[in-house]
Amino acid sequence: MFRKESTLVAIVCAFSACSLQGGEGDIYGDLYNAPGGKVLVVDGQNCNVFGRLQNFGTIYIFDSFWAQREVQNSGLIEMLGFWCSGEQGVRNAATGIVKGCGLIGSKSSSIDNRGLIWSVGGSLLLYSWDDPKRVGMSNTGILRNSPGTSLTAWVLVPNVGNQGTIEINADGAVVFDCNLTNEPNALINLLGGTLSAKTIIQKAGATLEGFGGVTGNLAIDPNAIVTLAGPTNIVGDVTIAKGATLEIRDSTIWVTGKVICNGTIHLKSGDMIPQGGLSGDYHIIREPSIYSGVGQANPQPRP
Repeated sequence: MFRKESTLVAIVCAFSACSLQGGEGDIYGDLYNAPGGKVLVVDGQNCNVFGRLQNFGTIYIFDSFWAQREVQNSGLIEMLGFWCSGEQGVRNAATGIVKGCGLIGSKSSSIDNRGLIWSVGGSLLLYSWDDPKRVGMSNTGILRNSPGTSLTAWVLVPNVGNQGTIEINADGAVVFDCNLTNEPNALINLLGGTLSAKTIIQKAGATLEGFGGVTGNLAIDPNAIVTLAGPTNIVGDVTIAKGATLEIRDSTIWVTGKVICNGTIHLKSGDMIPQGGLSGDYHIIREPSIYSGVGQANPQPRP
């Protein structure tokens, strides 16, 4: 434990370890954790860095941690049910890993993920919510929930654009409290969990595939495709634009809302049950399964 009261940079050297506890761990400057270095934020009051955190080593957070400037992570941050905040934003570099449960983010700036953010052992909340002109979130890396856990993005902006990978594992969820746009070349992989957003917008060139749950409206843009291969419940409306395709493979898809289709529903031995009805200038393609014993398509094409 130590207290740094100068404006100099506090350095944790490679292969060393440092424990920060409450006010005794406050640093009046920047905190730099070198490759191989370890920092433990242990029991006590909030630990504060009145500067920037730059991490290339490992940080274990067993208590709350706050930086007056940015949190810049190129190493490993493990969250154990507490929070980590950078007033001027959180930047998780391509080599950076943030994993665990608790809260990480900034109430007055944005979250930029280029590495891996991963909920493990409980719920992990990504928050950025104070000023809608400055806050938000970008993902060019990987957002992942472990089975049985949730990863939630709580932001004020109306839309988050995914330009990386979102992986949703079984018995858990990845949640956005805004619209989510899956941008060209990005990937959303449903592995039995639930993806939730106000509206999920699938762009041409993006990939959204798998099975599980979708909570919110699903909008498939022209020339885009969504592939569902396994039992899936969609709690919301589905809109399929002209030139867009919803492909259903060897499974039954339930849609609690309306399906408005001016594109194509491609059923590869699948069923779709639109509880709110099916309308539009739609085209249905049926193909048999490569597997035996799979049911027939339910929606009927127009005569």
